Amino acid sequence: MIQFANPVWLWGLLGLLIPVSIHLLSRKEGKVIPIGSLRHLKESDTAQFSSIRLNEILLLLLRCLLITLVVLMLAGAAIRQTTSSEKKWLVVERGIERERMAATLIDSLSAQGYELRRLTKDFPLLEDTLHNDETIPDYWALAEALAAKPWNDIIVLSYNYVEGFNGKRQSMPDNIRWITYEPAPATFVAKAIALANDSVWVRTAQTSAEATMLNTTLERTAANAMTVDQVDTIKVSLFYDLQFDRDAKIIEACLGAVQTVSPYKIIIDKKTTAQYKPTSNSWTIWLADQVPPAIQTPLIVYSACAGNLQPVMLRGEQARVLCNAAAGNPDWMITRRLTEGLALDENLSLTLASILLSDRYMVDDEKDKRQLAGKATWSATTEKEIRQADVASTPLESFLAIVLLLCLAAERWLAFNRNQ
Repeated sequence: MIQFANPVWLWGLLGLLIPVSIHLLSRKEGKVIPIGSLRHLKESDTAQFSSIRLNEILLLLLRCLLITLVVLMLAGAAIRQTTSSEKKWLVVERGIERERMAATLIDSLSAQGYELRRLTKDFPLLEDTLHNDETIPDYWALAEALAAKPWNDIIVLSYNYVEGFNGKRQSMPDNIRWITYEPAPATFVAKAIALANDSVWVRTAQTSAEATMLNTTLERTAANAMTVDQVDTIKVSLFYDLQFDRDAKIIEACLGAVQTVSPYKIIIDKKTTAQYKPTSNSWTIWLADQVPPAIQTPLIVYSACAGNLQPVMLRGEQARVLCNAAAGNPDWMITRRLTEGLALDENLSLTLASILLSDRYMVDDEKDKRQLAGKATWSATTEKEIRQADVASTPLESFLAIVLLLCLAAERWLAFNRNQ
């Protein structure tokens, strides 16, 4: 079956009227008969146009064929080859089959012979309730596994959640077409903590495909459906050398500022480095020139960084590259000696709060609706293209061009010999 990439050019077939009109209006030259006198000739009553007819039928057909070939080339003619005998998969991420728009597409592709599979490990059948995996898929790993399948046609319907892209970015395999669906926005309570004054500290999350925002309020009572946690403590061990006494006091003041805005109780165990003993506290802060001993808890350590261009606090892996730091294997590094002005300019309290509380206020990955844009991740494929992609097509441009040249040569030769 023939399909067209630019069917609007088919209007050019109206040009077939031109050679037909020319051949209708043309009159072939009559045979010359010499006569001696006009005296014996009589006027004929035959109609004026009775001799008008289609002259040179073969030449007319060639010229019509030339116009038709040009129009077919402009319209992008191709032969559609059905692939109903091949195995085809439609792989759907959990939850998309309940989307109204996706359900229509799933039904359409299922009717075309696509086998419905779940976008998770081993790709179980969609209706298999024993594989109801609630975790976010590892999209790149699954795409690589799908590429190894011997099927020529695999369609994937996915949410493309940000948390599902891990490791090195993968290119889209040739046998896969990936459609991204935008999840519906959601609002829920990310954290609720009971305070000593019978109030509840509530952090609400608003998440959508574009962003996740957190809002904190104090409620007098907890809602019925709200899970309330009891007040937790964060224990911080602060070890300092005597010459870092001012630095230690600034850290202590910053942690006090964090305490005023956090529902958690922050307990600071402040000791000199000479009094060091291993602890099981939540965090350890080491303020000294000497390298700290092997510490098992999450660690913030001071290590001077040449120059003043770096932030006052850097992640450990960044500091090891930017500052050539060799102070053990800390999670974070303080790159400069602290002053009150530096702590204010660098928002040290806010940085410490984001470090100490990072694992307590985060939204669960399963609830985070942020997604990576399809155009930034996979090759762009629209739903309309998927609906029309149940068949493969073979372009006819080369074949039509060859036939066009042959017809043009035949038309010129015939026109020359027939004097047309």
